[in-house]
Amino acid sequence: MHKVFGTRVFLKPFERKDQLESGLLIDNDTDRSFRGEVIFYGEGVTTLKKGDIVKFPKQFGTAARINYEDYTLVDYSQLSGIEVY
Repeated sequence: MHKVFGTRVFLKPFERKDQLESGLLIDNDTDRSFRGEVIFYGEGVTTLKKGDIVKFPKQFGTAARINYEDYTLVDYSQLSGIEVY
């Protein structure tokens, strides 16, 4: 079990790409932000839940590698938005 402190958020980063019926991938990310799925977060974060998709600028965050998986640790104040569906 992992735990982060304060207002830090632990994310599984990914790049969002839309796929056409033909199988062609289209990159619709014009602002060049990273997206990530919330894995867990510190006790100071009250507006997120596990599984939320958030956006954050590329220059923010600390890369981490656990069991050959890439993750990013970002402070809540550095997030630029939450995707709502």
